[in-house]
Amino acid sequence: MKQPSQRQLRVSEKLRHILAEYLQRETFGEPELEHVNLMTVSEVRMSPDLKNATVYVSCLDQAKEAPMIKALNQNSKQMKGPVGRKAALRFAPKLYFVSDTAFDYANDIERLMMDEKVQQDIRKDEEE
Repeated sequence: MKQPSQRQLRVSEKLRHILAEYLQRETFGEPELEHVNLMTVSEVRMSPDLKNATVYVSCLDQAKEAPMIKALNQNSKQMKGPVGRKAALRFAPKLYFVSDTAFDYANDIERLMMDEKVQQDIRKDEEE
């Protein structure tokens, strides 16, 4: 897989900051987005042409995450203009919100590492 360009990385990080601020201060009038301030924008990945942005978000309340992401995707057209203007891009990117599973993955690995059988193997390897 091709690595993102420096421009993609710069725009991604800029959009991450802009979206995090926008979601904190904006009101959408939808019950699913009532507690959007409990959400973290962990990463934004831009397409090579900078016309599409995949926004990875995680929510403190796991039960509210799926409906919140659905509502964010339904409101993404409303966000496109203000976010694009603030980013000063030629084209405002289409925003696609998805759940960030990196934290879950890290927790799974940590839980596996703390398993007694794994700890025995680690101690055994250290003794050899």
